[in-house]
Amino acid sequence: MLDLKNFEIAKILHEISIYQDMKGEMFKPRAYEKAALYIESLTDDLGTIYKKGGIKALMQLPGIGRSIAEKLVELIQTDELIYYERLKR
Repeated sequence: MLDLKNFEIAKILHEISIYQDMKGEMFKPRAYEKAALYIESLTDDLGTIYKKGGIKALMQLPGIGRSIAEKLVELIQTDELIYYERLKR
């Protein structure tokens, strides 16, 4: 597990929302933006939350569904997100 900070994770989710909006997605951009805003406001480290409770703990956070939680796990574990990298291209 690496050490991305909450604000760094939130920045990635925010950028994903922008790229999805550019692609004409209808609802996904807002979901990613809401998740980014919530993660930014967290006082606990997202990596610590994941370490304590796994993906289920992430999915219990407001605005975090399975799809976003899976992406958060990838970010927490690898410091990368393939989905994000593909969107940027």
